Amino acid sequence: MFPQIRPHITPILSDLHWLPVFEPIKFKILFLTFKALHQQPPTYIQDLVTLYSPPRTLRSSSTLRLNPVNFKLKSYGSTAFAVSVPDLWNSLPDNIRSCDRLIFFKLNLRPIFLKKLMIPSSKS
Repeated sequence: MFPQIRPHITPILSDLHWLPVFEPIKFKILFLTFKALHQQPPTYIQDLVTLYSPPRTLRSSSTLRLNPVNFKLKSYGSTAFAVSVPDLWNSLPDNIRSCDRLIFFKLNLRPIFLKKLMIPSSKS
C-alpha cells in the first residue's frame, strides 16, 4: 500500500521511558493522594480524600482504600479530583498503597505506568 511517512511514537516513548499524555496526570494525582493520606502538604487536598471504613471488620479494612464519591453530572463529575482519586487509588496493588515512605511509593508506582507502555520489540 502506501509507505509509512512517520514512524509510530509509542516505541520511541517506550525506549525513552516516557509516559503518554494522560499517564503523568494520573501519576501526579496518585502522588498528591499519597501525600494527603500521610499528612503532608498540600493540606487542602486532605479534605478531598476520605478513607474507606467498612461498618464491620473485614479483611479489606487494613488495605488503605478510599471511599468512592457519588456524583450527579455525567459530563464533568468524573473529572473532579475528589471523584477520580478513589478509582485511581483503589486500582493500585496493595503493596503500593501500603508504602509508608514517599520515595518507595514513587519507585513502585512508576513501573506500573511503564508496564502499560511496554510493547513487544521487533528487534532481534
